[in-house]
Amino acid sequence: MADRRVRVGLVSATSHATAYTKGLVDWAAHQDDVEITHLVLVRSPTGRLSGSAAGARVPMALRTLTALEGVVLRRFCAFRGHGRATDLGEVLETVPVPAEVAADGAVVFDEAAASLVAALGLDVLVVVDDGARLRGPLLDTARFGTLAVRPEAERLGPPGFWEVLDGRAATEYAIRRLRADGGSVVIRRGRAWTGLFAELNRAIVTQRSYHHLQLLLKELARAGAPVVTASRSRSSRPVPVDPWPAPEPATTADSLRYAARVAGTVTPKLVDKALGRPRWNVAWVHAPWREVGTARATALPRRRGHFHADPFVVARDGRHYLFTEDFERRAGRGRIFVHEICEGRSREVGVALTEPFHLSFPYLFEHGGELYLVPESARSRSIRIYRCTSFPLGWELARVAMHDVDAVDTMIFPFGGRWWLLTSIAPPGTGDYSAELFAFHADSPLADTWHPHAGNPLARDPGRARNGGIVLDGDEVYRVNQRHGFGTYGEEAVVNRVVELTPTTFVEEPVMTVSPNASLRVQRTHQLHTDGEYTVIDFVRPPGLRRAAVRRPATGARLGSLVSVADLTA
Repeated sequence: MADRRVRVGLVSATSHATAYTKGLVDWAAHQDDVEITHLVLVRSPTGRLSGSAAGARVPMALRTLTALEGVVLRRFCAFRGHGRATDLGEVLETVPVPAEVAADGAVVFDEAAASLVAALGLDVLVVVDDGARLRGPLLDTARFGTLAVRPEAERLGPPGFWEVLDGRAATEYAIRRLRADGGSVVIRRGRAWTGLFAELNRAIVTQRSYHHLQLLLKELARAGAPVVTASRSRSSRPVPVDPWPAPEPATTADSLRYAARVAGTVTPKLVDKALGRPRWNVAWVHAPWREVGTARATALPRRRGHFHADPFVVARDGRHYLFTEDFERRAGRGRIFVHEICEGRSREVGVALTEPFHLSFPYLFEHGGELYLVPESARSRSIRIYRCTSFPLGWELARVAMHDVDAVDTMIFPFGGRWWLLTSIAPPGTGDYSAELFAFHADSPLADTWHPHAGNPLARDPGRARNGGIVLDGDEVYRVNQRHGFGTYGEEAVVNRVVELTPTTFVEEPVMTVSPNASLRVQRTHQLHTDGEYTVIDFVRPPGLRRAAVRRPATGARLGSLVSVADLTA
């Protein structure tokens, strides 16, 4: 622990702060080791922290669209403060500093400005304006330098705009340490699942990056320097040292294409919601997991008012039991249901577990000769472990592994002499479970305390963070992750071999993707599991190919090959 609080100064061209900056100030006021003491108010000829007239170069049509989006966004509970300004001059000591604008558009500080800020004795400066381009000795005056939090935009326009227009699955953000020469070093980088429209995307990315800024400030207080993050995977990119990207402005034509993109994405979703779609279902193949794309699959017949997803399969006495989320639309929540499956047939066994809150993702593991179930129970704000008392429908709560945590899709398994708990935890107030993967370890799956991995979160990327099943194949462990597309939950699943997992390191390598098979019009899939003989997946098909609902099926519907598989090891 540091001997004193980390003293933070905010850098801005205006005292009127966004709700996210005000939230950072309010957060710091409740910390024992971080305090925000000053607002460094930059007086530049342009009135901004950039010499370019960025706002003026955004087309009127686009500014009108994003203004309307802001009105819509404020109807969401999590973003009611979006677009509202607070005068930080009323809560922080304001220090005006002069600056000039260079020919390249950067705002430049001279030695006099640097001396003014150096006298404040700050540990870190944080730039809170979007699009800031700064240079000069002032950036090196704080003990830990100057940090900037921002989306990694390639072109001018509202933050988050280009990712929506291009239909990108994820939007990047970074925390950079600014250098006096105008360059920067990336301290933290992450990706958030792209929102359906620009203002929503901007709000999500800002919320996420400010959360990681808070964690970074706590690290500075604890360790006196940013903690070096653990290895993410063999495909991880190095942390670069680079200048700000050159801006490219949006045009009126871009604005019109953007409006068409948003309408074409949001309208079908509104229709689907009104019609109770999408309807997930589960299928199985009598084949090893590597053959899931070529073997003939059998699907569970649908039950009216229900859908099945998140399948796990377990063998007992030569018989195979399929555990799924059974979501009942009228109740508005899921329960854990069991079917017995065999070649081309299924039999309903019954409800294994129900609670007053939503349950899904019925992860199963064995320990000490007993079978345990770890369902997703985020609505209870806990990770719960149930012990089987009478297979397959008898279960009792054995342990609450974690309390007061907003986590989903938890998996517990042994690796390297320890037990590991991998889960997706939503940053506070976001409800976004798809962008971050966390690991914890203990000497027993029923331990009272789980120790966090030194590199948490192990992934900050909706393309690989959220668990989608597990494969235990001999001595190898394969983690399946969900991959989502723009506006699409469950675009495909990726199977990754866990190469290294210790309390300080994590390395995995992708070996196979499981993708929808376009020839059979399967639209989505996001989970895979196997008991060694049967392999199970979930999927969505277009409405035109729905089959008639069946109350209590005796046989399953044959679907042929549901998915296509890409072997990444070839």
